[in-house]
Parts: sequence; C-alpha cells; structure tokens
Amino acid sequence: MAFVIGASPASYGSFRNSFLGSSVPSLCGTPQMMNQYMGSIEEREKSSGRHAGHTLLSTPGLDTSIMKRKSKMDTLHKATEEGKALRLKLLSGSVIVFINSGYKGKRFIYEKARDLGVVSIMIDSPGSWSEALVEEGILHKFIPIDLGAVDVKSQIVAAINGLADEGLAADGVMTFWETAVPLASAVAELLDLPGNPLKAIEAAKNKHETRRLMAVAGLPTPRNTLIESKDELKKAADHVGFPAVLKPIEGLLSIGVVRVNDLQHLIKTYTEVTDLMDGMYMSRDGQMGQVPKGSSLPKGAAMLKCQMMLEEYLDGVEVDVDVVMSGRKAVYCKVTDNWPTMEPWFNETGDNSPSVLPENQQYDLSKLCVGTLLALGLKMGVYHVEAKMTSRGPRLIEVNCRMGGGQVRDNNLAVWGVDLVDESLLAAIGLPNAPPVPAKPFTCRSALYFNAMRSGVMGAGDWLSEIRTFPGVVYAKLLVKEGDHVTCSLDGLPTWIGQIMCDGETPKEAIDLVKKYEEMVSPPIETPSSALSSLKCAPPLDMEADIDRALLAMCSQEGQAYRLSLLNERVIVFISAGYPGKKFIFEKARDLGVKSFVIDNPGSWSSELEGQGVITRFIPVVMEAETVVEQIVAAITGLAGEGYLPSGVMTFWETSVPLAARVAEALGIKGNTSNAIDAAKNKFETRRLMAEAGLPTPRNVLLTSKEDLPAAAQAVGFPAVIKPINGLLSIGVVRVSDAESLTKVFCETEDLMNDLYLTKDGHMEKISETGSLPEGAHPLKCQMMLEEYLDGTEVDIDVVLSSSKAMYCKVTDNWPTLEPWFNETGDNAPSMLPADNVKELEELAEGTLQCLGFSTGVFHVEAKLTSRGPRLIEVNSRMGGGQVRENNRAVWGVDLVDEALMAAVGMPNAPVVPETAFTCRSALYFNSPKTGVMGSGDWLADIRSLPGVVYAKLMVSEGEHVTCAEDGLPTWLGQLMCNGSTPQEAVDLVTKYADMVSPPVFKFRAKLPCFGSGEPVSSSPAATSMLSSTPPVASAMITPVVTVAPTPAPIPAPSPALVPAPVLEQKTMKKSASGTAGGLSSAFGKKATISDDAPSTANAANTANLDNSWGGNATYK
Repeated sequence: MAFVIGASPASYGSFRNSFLGSSVPSLCGTPQMMNQYMGSIEEREKSSGRHAGHTLLSTPGLDTSIMKRKSKMDTLHKATEEGKALRLKLLSGSVIVFINSGYKGKRFIYEKARDLGVVSIMIDSPGSWSEALVEEGILHKFIPIDLGAVDVKSQIVAAINGLADEGLAADGVMTFWETAVPLASAVAELLDLPGNPLKAIEAAKNKHETRRLMAVAGLPTPRNTLIESKDELKKAADHVGFPAVLKPIEGLLSIGVVRVNDLQHLIKTYTEVTDLMDGMYMSRDGQMGQVPKGSSLPKGAAMLKCQMMLEEYLDGVEVDVDVVMSGRKAVYCKVTDNWPTMEPWFNETGDNSPSVLPENQQYDLSKLCVGTLLALGLKMGVYHVEAKMTSRGPRLIEVNCRMGGGQVRDNNLAVWGVDLVDESLLAAIGLPNAPPVPAKPFTCRSALYFNAMRSGVMGAGDWLSEIRTFPGVVYAKLLVKEGDHVTCSLDGLPTWIGQIMCDGETPKEAIDLVKKYEEMVSPPIETPSSALSSLKCAPPLDMEADIDRALLAMCSQEGQAYRLSLLNERVIVFISAGYPGKKFIFEKARDLGVKSFVIDNPGSWSSELEGQGVITRFIPVVMEAETVVEQIVAAITGLAGEGYLPSGVMTFWETSVPLAARVAEALGIKGNTSNAIDAAKNKFETRRLMAEAGLPTPRNVLLTSKEDLPAAAQAVGFPAVIKPINGLLSIGVVRVSDAESLTKVFCETEDLMNDLYLTKDGHMEKISETGSLPEGAHPLKCQMMLEEYLDGTEVDIDVVLSSSKAMYCKVTDNWPTLEPWFNETGDNAPSMLPADNVKELEELAEGTLQCLGFSTGVFHVEAKLTSRGPRLIEVNSRMGGGQVRENNRAVWGVDLVDEALMAAVGMPNAPVVPETAFTCRSALYFNSPKTGVMGSGDWLADIRSLPGVVYAKLMVSEGEHVTCAEDGLPTWLGQLMCNGSTPQEAVDLVTKYADMVSPPVFKFRAKLPCFGSGEPVSSSPAATSMLSSTPPVASAMITPVVTVAPTPAPIPAPSPALVPAPVLEQKTMKKSASGTAGGLSSAFGKKATISDDAPSTANAANTANLDNSWGGNATYK
C-alpha cells in the first residue's frame, strides 16, 4: 500500500489530518476565500478580455451560479485528473514573469510553460541564452536587466509594472534557478503577488538559521555552530566533535562541503575552503568562476563567498524528499534514496525511486521535511529537501526552495505521474496544488553517476554508446567532453563524468541494471594529474621577456636561425629512443644545444648515449608499466628539482606518441592533446571525425566479431581492405576480393594480432613462443575494420603544423604497392601529379589534422588520389621514418627534426620553403622475388659508385629467411636511392640500376622448420636438403629468377586526368628486417625490427616456420 507521505497504515490518518488537510474542504483556504479568488478571475477576464475563452469559468453560456461555482471550487481542489485538468485550464493564458533563466538545460521548463498556454516573460542579464527563446516562440518577451545591479529589485518591479501598460499584467513571479530564488521572492512580495515570504526563503538558504528555527519548533537537528573566523575552530570542534562536516551556510553544488576528522584536518580544510570560496561566483549560464583580484563580478553572476559552519557528521542513508505544499499543507511528498556519497566531498553516486526504506522511516523523513518547511514559514510551492535517516532518526541536510535539478522532474513524472513543472507554475499564480498520485508507482527507476576515479583529462570516444540500446536503459549521458580536466576524490571535489538511468519493475531490478551496465564500461580518463601542483616546468617560450616575437614568427632564414638559436640550453625529455637508427635525432639535438633526457626501458641502446655525450641523461622506466605516466612524471619532477626545467616532452617512436602526449599534459606543457593523438591512432575514429567535418572518407565499418562480416561486406562492397584500427608495420592490412577471403583473412589476422607484440628493442615476437608478454613489450592486439578499396595513386604528405595551420606541406608519390599486402615498391619527390591534385591532397591533409584537434608539430600523412578525389589512408602524429627526413631536407631544404624540436618547446614553425626543389629524388625497394634464404655477397656493391646514386643499402644479411608476395608479406631485401634533375630522371636512374642486380635468394622446396637460435639455414643439413638447387658455395653460383611485379591495370581518370605512377620494370620490392635474427615465426619469421629510418645491414639469422598466410620480415616505415 502506497501513501502520499509514505506512512504506515496506523499513522497515516493522523499524518494526513496534520499535513494534508483532508479534514478541511479546501486546500487553499475556506470556501469563502476560494469563492472570492474565483470571482476575481472572472472580474479580471471581463475587464481585460485577455483571458476570454481560456478558462471554464468564462466560457459563454456557462452557468456561474453559486452551486456551479461551488462545484468547480470542489473540483479545483481535488487530487483527480478532472481537478488537474481544471487547474491547468485556469493556468492557460496567465502571465508569469521568470527571473533568471538558469543554464540551457532549463529550456524544457519554458517549453512546458508554452505548451500549457502560459504567457512567459523572462527577466535576465543582457546576453542571456534565453533571449533567443522569444524568436522561437517559447517566450513572449525578454527583458534585459543586469541581475547583479545594486538596484536590481527596483528595476525589475518597474519593468513588471510596465507590462500592465501592454495588457500583460503579471499573475506571478518565479524562478527555477537557485541563486535567484530570494530575488524572485522579494519581487513577488513587493508586487503583492503569490509567493512565500522573503524571510522564509532567506531562512531556508541559511543552513545555520534553518537549524535554529527547527530547534525552536522542536525538530531534531544535528549539533552545529557558526564559525566567524579561524580563531573559533578549536571552540567549534569542542562543541561539535569529530568526525564533523565543514560547510558554507549558503552554498551551491556541495562546494566547500568537506568531512573533517580531527582539529588539524579542520584547520587545513578551513583555510583551503575559505580561500576557494573567496571570489568564487556562479555565472548566469551556470558556470563556476573566480573573480581576479581588482576585477568586478561579471554581469548576472552570483557570488558564493559566505560564512562557514561546523556540523556533526551524520551516518546513515541519504535521501531526497520532493514536496509540493499548498495552503501550508503537503499535497505531495515522495522519497528517493541516494546511494552512499563520495567522501569527504559528499558527491552523489546514484539514486533510486521509489525508496526501498521501510514505510515508517519514509514517513518519519517526510514528517521532518514538511515540519521543517512549516517551521521556516514556507506555505506553498515545490521543494527539494535533502535529509538522512541516521541511527538516531531522520536529520535534515538542506532545503531548496524550488524544484530539484538534474533528473528530479523526470523521475517524479515517470515514477509517480506528477509533473513538478506544472505544480510550480500553478503555485506561482496562486492556484491550489493537488496532484493525483497513484497507489503504486508507474515504474521504478535508478540512476548512477560516474565519478572520476582518477584525475586527468577525458579521452576521446563515446564510452557509453554501447549500453544506450540495452534493455531498461532510459538514457546514458556523457557529462564532460573530450579534453576536459577531471578530478578524483583524492585530489578534490570529484567530477561527474557520466550518468546512466534505467527503469525496472522493482527498485532492485532498476538498481541491478545500472550496476550491471556500470561494469561494462571503462571511462577513458588519461594523464594522471596528481603531481600537477608540485611539478615544475619551464614557462612557455612566448612568456619570456627577452623574446623577439616578430623575429620568432618570421618566415625567413634570419627567423629560422633565431628559432634554432633559442633551442640552445632547452631541456627536452624524449619518451622512448626507438631503435639505434634514431641516433641521428639525438645527435642533431645535441648539435643545437638541446639538453636531452631520454626515458626508456632499462637496458635500452640509448643508455649508451649518455656516456658518448650525445644526451644529458638516460632515465630507465619500464614503458609498459601500468603506472608509467606517474613514474615518468615523478622522474621529471626530480629533474626540475635539480634545475632542469623541461620545456618539451616528445618522441619520434610511433608506439610512444600517446604516452608522450599524456606526460606533456601532466606537466602542463602546451602541445597536442592526447585526445587528438588517440583519434589519429584509431583509423575508425579518424574517419568518423573527418565525416563530421565534411571531409571525404572511404566507406568503412568497425568489426567487433566474425558475425559482423556479412553486414560489413554488404555496407562496404568488394574489393575491400581489412585492417587493424590501430596497427603497425602494415600487419593485418590485406586486400580481400570476396566474402570467402574476407572470412579467412579476418580469422587469420585476428589470431595473429592477438599473438604478436613489439619488444622494447623494436623486435616482433609471438606470445605463443615466448610464453608471456615480457616487461616493456607492446602488444599489437587491436580491433579490425573493413574499408572500401581505394584505386589511384598513393602518396605521402609531410606536414608541419603551427597554430593549426600548415606551414609546410609537401607531397611524395608512392609507386604501386604489392597487393594484397600493400607493400611499398618505391617513391619519388617532388610529386609528379598535376598541381591541382597536389593542392587537393595538401588540403585534405591539413583539414584532417585540424578536425582531429591538432595544433602543432610534424606529421606524416598517407593518402590516395583516387578516381573520386583524394582519400585518407592514415595519420602518423610524428615525423615519418625511413628516408622521409633526408628526402625533405634534400629536396626542399626543410629539416623535420628541427621543426619537431621547435614545436615540442612551444615555438612557432615557419620553415623557409623554396619555390622549386633543390634536387629530385627517387627510392626503390627490392621486394623479395622468392620465398627462401638470403645468400652471401654484397649484391648492391657494383652500383654504389654509379652517377646519381645517394645510397644502395642491404636490408637483410646472409642466412636470413625472406618471403615473396605469393607466400605472405614480402621482405624488403634492399633499397636504392638516386638524385636527378627532374623526378622522372631520378625514377629512370633507380629503375635502370635495379635491372643491373640480382638478389641471391635460394628457394625452398617445402615449409621450413625452425632450426634453433643462431644457426644459419644455409649451413644446416636439414635446410640444405630442402633447397631447390645445389647447396651454395658462393654467391657467384646463384642465378635466381626474379619475378617482375605486374603493372596495375589503368585506373579510370577523373577530370583533370590522374597522372599514373611511374611504370617500372622492377625487381619486386619492399620490407625486410633490420638488425634481425630472421623473420617473424609463423607470421614474419623469428624477428623483425621496426625501423623508422634507413636500416643497417642485418645480423646473422635464425629461421622459423612460415604459415600459409604470412611470411617475410618487416621494417616499419
């Protein structure tokens, strides 16, 4: 059995007589008073005519005899649907003045008022968001008045009196915004309009006065005392005891409400809270702010500075009690349970309605809340009262003299069918409240708040999207956006980052649902910031007094020289050194005077650079540790203590780019956000953001399981490309032509990705072979996506971004790749595409970086110029590897290392770019023509001294296992690079010289087993028996047949016509292991070093099995 007050059967009757007034015929006074009230409505209608037709009482032909009037009066007071309809009918056409619109989330209130026929007048500060509601037809009029003005009351009264001249005499004045409640009450009192006495409102806002009046009325109150100054803390503590709660007597949003456990804690907290509250305000749009010293309060803002009080800590269950009062009687009173708060800040964690407390406890809580309202002198309207059912009975927390915020209105409407907006509007014009309340709830509801469990920055992605369609979910809302700083309870008032709400047949079912769904999500909070307050870093460069800002931004040789000179003595922390081929970066930083600190795994090759004088210090940290950000921040904090103030944090190593961004954020160093970095690393998220920005994207579908494949194939079509959304080395990037190959490749790729990891020294290994993931290793497991196959010419676009603008953007043509693996075969710079096409590609690259949220730095973007225009492949948020740095420096005179270092310390980039290239360059990769074992001899020696050759490098060594395209990802055997006076001349040179060499690859007869560490296959008896020719004696004996890569079929040309990539009679070209002991086992042989730069010749090899799908070694570009 459900009662209006939640009472037990035995006590229900006496309670109703006391508080609901069931023993009197009218809830708003005597019949004579109500008769007078209804008569006054008729008189006003007759005199003004503006309400004609709005009420039943003025309908033509309606019998308004005493009996009829009495019948209507009785109906008006009834808690029935008929009574409700009559009250709302009378509400229609009334003029209500709202003071302060609150924040934009309050819009639904004014929409409901419009729907009920209310003529709404809004008075708010100039520039309020609500001004636009007039044009939308939601408000009738907006009156701009500075709500922070000294004479604000007189201005508002004058404005409302002026409305009468327009035939808009006000019937009521009200607000739904907490800080404006006293003002609205004062204005209503001055105008003799319905409302509560201002004295009662002010008493309710002052928690100390509330408790005094409760004690006078004989209501139970917690021990409490007012604190005038810090000197009174000891006396207050003696009176209240510990634990206690320190709180402002007039606060908002639980700001300054803190549990204290002893005197020392009280003194510390009091100082912190009073400093915080001093100058704090709530803006007119609901945002918190701090008034700088010497500045004035923004227009429409409300100061939060107020006196403090100390109160005993209350145990037990916290509740919200929503009350509707009419004629000093409670006509609606419902209890919602609040879950245990996040202490010491008392942040809410969740709630459920109806309450699951025993009915007698609900009754006691309701009785306390209604009794408090009466003790304060409140007689009408809607209230949101907070209380606790403690071990000693019910105790009040606070009274809010308005409808509760958040989900309060929706909850009461859904669970009990009572619309608190309707009831508030009725009370504002003096109509009685008597909402019909069902005996049982229509539904049961529970809400859960996600409090930030650690401090940091909110990551990218809608982490609640998956549960929105689950059974029972009412909504799942994100409460903070990407990039927002969030705080956990250890560091301050916790941030609400999200909320989910569910309905169920019982309160328990609803509670169980929200808790179940809570376990299914993981909020992406990044960059722990617990050390922010104690961390020291160099001030931003643009804040330094002696900087010549004009010269700093100048795009000239003089400006570039000045920028480079400012790098001298700057401290830059490098996160992960990469592999030994990256040494040139640290050497260049040293030459520029940079003090380099490298943080990498213990045992990293880069530890030797300290002894060589290349870097200032090596700091060992396990890069895959769960607390790696905290460890790195602590290490850098220690550097600051030694006088090394970091100006920048960066990396040139792909897998460490997100980590470097998070560390920079934790240090407070300006740069690209980790959200932007994460979005760029996630190819699916990249395309989503591009689509939102209106940039062209390929058709693509995220794959969560094998079951998604048919629908994905239907959406994308064939041919298509399956790829990891966040991969390395082009592993798992495969062209598929039909549903059968899609299913096969998906299963093989998923198994492979789940098994592979990148070791701390850059080698690829398999968990199935090593038994576990070693310390410092980087697993490659990630989700897959299916994307439409892109025709056309592939390109690389190297971009230098400064203040979100591309200061340098150059296109390099990539030659046709070896499919289905998309292995590169060669490139040339500058691009030979038409200038218009080059411009389109550059614009796509810049637009993509901007939509991802990047503002600064060096980027390597991969794209294709297709028959339908430019399309993105991927964004690399760092300088490109391989020959990218040398190519850009040789061709365009721009050193991307310099630009990356300058961006890292917050310097603007303005590289000087010539109108024409200094030289033209082309590179060719030798992809293995056969699967087998590399023979002996330097097969590139003869061409190194030929005209135009920049270098000719071996990329595998004798005995290494290599793979051709037919058997898996092809191995790069070597690389040749040439300069020419034109791009075509450079291309012709590399293709000419490629025809002059024959890589010594021995072909296998069968799949090769692994023969143990360090034993070259060519010298193994078992291996020898499987070679297709006599065992090699010398490389001169080898005359391999080299498979020529077929030239792709012509692609339909757009207008203007595409210029096809150079047609090459090439030895098949591309990826190999650098510094490896062989290929990845099963997938790529035993090992593969990820090399971002031109690799050195390989070491002696181990050989391993190949499976049917993958093969070869891999070098990361």
